[in-house]
Amino acid sequence: MTENIENNKGNNKTTKALSPRGSALLNELTKRNLVVFNTADASKVSALPAKDTSEILFKLYHQGWLGRIGRGKYFLIPLGEDVLSGYTESSLLIASKLISPYYIGFWTMLHHYGYTEQFANTMFIASTKRAVNITLSGVTYQFVNLSNRKFFGISSIAINGNAISVSDREKTLIDCLDHPEHCGGILEVSKGLWKARTELDFAKMLDYLEQLGQSAAVKRLGYLMNVFNLQASFDVKKAKALIGRGFSKLDPLSPDSGQYNSDWNLLVNQTKEDILVTTRI
Repeated sequence: MTENIENNKGNNKTTKALSPRGSALLNELTKRNLVVFNTADASKVSALPAKDTSEILFKLYHQGWLGRIGRGKYFLIPLGEDVLSGYTESSLLIASKLISPYYIGFWTMLHHYGYTEQFANTMFIASTKRAVNITLSGVTYQFVNLSNRKFFGISSIAINGNAISVSDREKTLIDCLDHPEHCGGILEVSKGLWKARTELDFAKMLDYLEQLGQSAAVKRLGYLMNVFNLQASFDVKKAKALIGRGFSKLDPLSPDSGQYNSDWNLLVNQTKEDILVTTRI
């Protein structure tokens, strides 16, 4: 379920001159890195009464300097940025302010690390809390609810002086193997695994898989490592000790057809040829 949040449809900033108070408030919000804020936050920054601050924010919003998440809650639109252009660094900043605890992961980080050129205009945000997906200025912020057991493997990147919590390289691939539906399917995961193969710590990935406790993710990784002839980088014996008896689908997004692989207890519903094509993309 996605909630479309009202935003200024006049997107481009108007040529009308900012008022001195509006300009001062924008400058202070920017200096303090208040990317997402409410009226009370802005009132503290402006040192003006809440009513006056609310009026200033309302004007800035309609002039295209601010986006609005909900009643009394706004986000800064950086100078020179077309808010309808989609995923930008400011999207990462906004995502970091929407829920806590959180980390940005899945397809978003697969793309950020350069493991796929395919781009989803969606920011995937993992959290132990539940939230309704929202769309702001053309970007969908999709919340993936994780159990406490799965909430680990978190690193940090810096965006405009802000520390943003993200999944590390290994956890990004593990999460995508666990939930291929959040990264475009197993072929995107395959491509990511191949491109990342020289940068990943596979022993760390197995430790993560053991902590994750999801047999299907282990099966998918084991099978793909075999297809890519990467067994030498991988503790096959340890991996097989982590898989369950039942058969899992290689790609949850594809039909229940294909061949059964008893080595990894998988229903292989994507051809090996299609998987290998990803190594040439």
